[in-house]
Amino acid sequence: MTSPKAPKGRTIPAQGKEPRDAALGPPPPQNPSPVGATQLPVGWTKCQTSSIATLIRGVTYGKEDARKTEAVGYRPILRANNIDEIINYDELVYVRSNLISDAQQLKSGDILFAMSSGSRNLVGKSARITKDFEGGFGAFCGVLRPDPEISNQYLALVYQTRDFRHAISELAKGSNINNLKREHLLEFEIPLPPLAEQKRIVSKIEELFSELDSGEESLRRARRQLGVYRQSLLKQAFEGILTAPWRQQNPHLLEPQTADNGISADELKPFSELPACWRYARLGRFIHHIDAGKSFRCEERRPKPSEIGVAKVSAVTWGEYDEAESKTCVDPSKVNPNYFIREGDFILSRANTIELVGSCVVVRRVSQPIMLSDKTLRLSIDDERKSFILQYLRSHQGRREIEKRSTGNQESMRNIGQERIRSIVIPECTLPEQQEIIRLLDEQFTVIAQNEQEIDAALKRSAALRQSILKKAFTGQLVPQDPTDEPASALLERIRMEREATATQPKKKTAAKHG
Repeated sequence: MTSPKAPKGRTIPAQGKEPRDAALGPPPPQNPSPVGATQLPVGWTKCQTSSIATLIRGVTYGKEDARKTEAVGYRPILRANNIDEIINYDELVYVRSNLISDAQQLKSGDILFAMSSGSRNLVGKSARITKDFEGGFGAFCGVLRPDPEISNQYLALVYQTRDFRHAISELAKGSNINNLKREHLLEFEIPLPPLAEQKRIVSKIEELFSELDSGEESLRRARRQLGVYRQSLLKQAFEGILTAPWRQQNPHLLEPQTADNGISADELKPFSELPACWRYARLGRFIHHIDAGKSFRCEERRPKPSEIGVAKVSAVTWGEYDEAESKTCVDPSKVNPNYFIREGDFILSRANTIELVGSCVVVRRVSQPIMLSDKTLRLSIDDERKSFILQYLRSHQGRREIEKRSTGNQESMRNIGQERIRSIVIPECTLPEQQEIIRLLDEQFTVIAQNEQEIDAALKRSAALRQSILKKAFTGQLVPQDPTDEPASALLERIRMEREATATQPKKKTAAKHG
């Protein structure tokens, strides 16, 4: 197998036509009451979500109740990782059918929310169910089921606005896990136009968004390809393929590795064959000691320059150490300088979702005192080995090692203990070859990163235009108002009366079943 070639240049795939602001057309005719900061168009009103939708919480299940493949007596559920701009149906989990109630059976028009997440960027994320789904949704999700007299497309778009996401991320702040409570959603106020105008707004937004969708999809496809290419490089790096030419040119730097590594042949069956001068070893061979922080009450805000912080797991989740993802220590007796995170530290998250547990970084920059938490571990590793181990743990093989060693009753929250970290299997070669591997990876990753930055910038421009469209829509400036439309206040009153009538109706008794 030959080494993959780096992408030439930094050409970004064609994005398709992006609608300009001018594509929104001229503003609609002025209403008798112009739209202002606090004034809605005539016929509109504001209401809490609870007035027009019902919130349903997801299925609680244990590890013994779930499986990753279909089987008789099991039904699929959607989880937070299935929420993108639209619902994706990849990586489904199947749970025992009796755990899914009738109310939890997903229907077309339901709006699925991520109610809990280790990341503030993910909590509150939502997408509309566009087809009936023969299953339910997980405990860390929630579903808003709009009243039949409300456009579920309109309501789903409200929850895509920057204002909503910002408000929710602030409300849902947690020490390590961010939680969206029932009242956060149900008490959120939305601008409600007449039903006929809701439908006109949805139609216009779909028209404008369709132009953006094709361009964004080509960008995301290019980004996925870069991710595949990065993993291809990592695979070849840790199988010894990437540095095969280097070994031929530097035989004097190679040393034969003995097979005495304490790893059985059965455990090594899933692993690739290595060059003769390589071997597999336990990660613990390279770890001198592991430091863990403490858990205690903190204020859920970033510390001021004069204060001491405690790192959240999200501080090490996304590839670089982010000291902004920290909370504030308010008890001076809890401050321990031995737990301060320092430049060059190798930090790993002990607890997170199955996809993120074991995320790790080498700290590049520190500007304020932040302590380790009980969920962030510092691995003491020789400086010359840190980058090699870091990149291996980010490879597919490294992630498989972490995930299979993690424990927990639910897929949504897993832990990996210190001894299990030490037991991870990792390829070993000479230090000069490790350094060459990192040099080659850095060279290729620089080009990949430049491409990703350009793609991300284009996606941000597209996202900003989407938000501009949504802002116009929800302030009555996207489509003209029709004075003959039934006012939203009348619509709300009718929904209220129908709910009251339903609540006062006697429940039908179910006839007893006789054997």
